[in-house]
Amino acid sequence: MPLPRDVSKGKGLVSHVDADGQELIDGNQTSDAEFETRSFDRGNLEEHRYTNCQFTNCSFRSARLEASSLEQCVLTECDFTGARLGSGLLKSCLFVRCDLTDLRLSGATLTNCRFIECNLRGAQLNMAEISGGDFSHCDLSMQELDGARLVGIRFVSADLRHVRFVKADLREAVFDQALMEGASLKNADLRGASFAGVDLTTVALKGATVDLAIAMHFARSYGLKIE
Repeated sequence: MPLPRDVSKGKGLVSHVDADGQELIDGNQTSDAEFETRSFDRGNLEEHRYTNCQFTNCSFRSARLEASSLEQCVLTECDFTGARLGSGLLKSCLFVRCDLTDLRLSGATLTNCRFIECNLRGAQLNMAEISGGDFSHCDLSMQELDGARLVGIRFVSADLRHVRFVKADLREAVFDQALMEGASLKNADLRGASFAGVDLTTVALKGATVDLAIAMHFARSYGLKIE
């Protein structure tokens, strides 16, 4: 099978194959490449490094991406359902309207990535180390993020219904306009966090650490008058 013409823009030496043994990418490093409507389903892309690449309408369903890295990449309407990124790195990437359902992230590192209108239901975020980032307008419902360090993360207008943030470090996090019905923030550190427009009446808050501004917001959510 000849190499896809868009791969010719990349660099590397080691071949990678899909589940049927067909060659996908010739190299362990690909930079400045553009991929459109490509299928990498069930492909072996382990220990590969992508830098400054663009993926549009590509499918990585059940692909093996262990120990691989994507840095400064833009991924639009891509499907990563069931893909494995264990011990991998996502750095300064932009994901737009991608399906990341059941993405396996054990030991992965996510640094300063933006996820816009993405589906992350079942993604193993609790198994990853997250530093900086934006999950605005994403579906993270039912996630279990107990003990996670999510300082400064943006969750603007995200679906956080029934998400567990027990004992999580959420300092300076932004939850403005998020849906948080049934979420648990028990024993979480919420100092400096923002909850503008959020209905907190069904959120579990026992033991949470808050500052004065947040305490006043919580009080207003329950209809208390502050004088």
